[in-house]
Amino acid sequence: MPLDIRTVESAKCPKDKAMKVFFDGDGLCLRVTRTQKKSWIIQYQLNKKRNNISIGSFPEITLAKARIERIRIKQMVAEGRDPKIAKDIVKANVLGASLQTVGHIFKAVTKERIASKSNEWSESHVKRNGFTWKHLKPIADVPIAELTKKRLRELLVSISQGIGVSTGEKCKWLMSSIYNYAVLNDIISKNLVSDFAKDPELRKRDPDDYESHPPIPFDRLGEIYTLFNSSGMTHVTKYALFCLQYTALRVNSLLASRWEDYDETKKLLRIHKEFVKNKKLINCPVIKEMADMFDVLEKQQQINNNQWDLKCFIFSYDGKAPIDNETPNNAVKRLLLKHQVGFRAVPHGFRNTCETHWVKSEFMQTAINVQSDHKSTTGDLVRDRYISKDEDFFKERTMLLESMAKLIKDAMSDYALLQTTIKNAKGSSPIMATSDTIDAT
Repeated sequence: MPLDIRTVESAKCPKDKAMKVFFDGDGLCLRVTRTQKKSWIIQYQLNKKRNNISIGSFPEITLAKARIERIRIKQMVAEGRDPKIAKDIVKANVLGASLQTVGHIFKAVTKERIASKSNEWSESHVKRNGFTWKHLKPIADVPIAELTKKRLRELLVSISQGIGVSTGEKCKWLMSSIYNYAVLNDIISKNLVSDFAKDPELRKRDPDDYESHPPIPFDRLGEIYTLFNSSGMTHVTKYALFCLQYTALRVNSLLASRWEDYDETKKLLRIHKEFVKNKKLINCPVIKEMADMFDVLEKQQQINNNQWDLKCFIFSYDGKAPIDNETPNNAVKRLLLKHQVGFRAVPHGFRNTCETHWVKSEFMQTAINVQSDHKSTTGDLVRDRYISKDEDFFKERTMLLESMAKLIKDAMSDYALLQTTIKNAKGSSPIMATSDTIDAT
């Protein structure tokens, strides 16, 4: 006799039995266990074998829904399909969807690229991707196959307009890497990011669209470096700013340096490839001014750290950890605001000053390209093939750094002379007294 809702609701299993079954007919039954848990079971026969399949619990699955499911399963059996196998496929697809979310694929592609020998992501690159990934968290739990172009575009545009174009481009690049991994692993068939190539908001910017990082104006070098030299900032920060200006190195490339990277005999500082944009080790010349600064930093660290060794960081208070990449930038910002100089400058812009000075001074362009870590060594990718990989133009690059140091020293001397002249003319103290040497005490 078919079940009714009242019978289903009141059905119980006796305490002396493991379970009791109530039949609805045509293979559908309600199983009640000793704990009074109620489950729907459908019995069917396929290939002359009797099978049972659970379709859910009561009351989540009502009597009416269970009867509908019985019809569906009977139809599958009539077509020669095994409902248990179909159920396993659905379960696998659900599990697979959780392993195919944007967040899961981001972790997978990161793991693969760290281990890659031909297309490796360095430790610093992975760290930068981590910062970029934070902006993509809103879609982390979305299966990539279900991520629509509209939703992806809205997120990327909001990042680009709200946080910055540069951050937006990094997010777009990271999403493209995630999509490429998904395509190569047959998770999806297309990289949606490629559709944004001509998008007015998300297209790749032309070189003329980029705002260059502001440098210190040439006619203010003496004033600003005098302020650096006599300010209250720490020796570590001050020396980092001077060395960045001498070398044209990127901030993170310089600040990651350890004492074991400094060869005092050969007068060079090894900048390892994981901290270099072009993934090539750079032997950066260390000129006298830099060596004097290093000597001061080493002695201070040895006083502050009784476990000091060559593994310690050069640009650090005690050698245990380098100063943060933002420390030089913030120091410049505070100093320029304090003295109301009327312009903005950032340490990355120091590279602009170096490049301009070296080009105007007619130094070898190839040496400039190597020191600045440009993509092309000669300025021509074809000619690059014929340049020995062992040639790094170290002598010529040493001259670049010495020229930059002389430019700063002369500018500071000229500024000191100007202040003395102003003092004599006004009969008062100069705005800022300085020597023509950098404070390395």
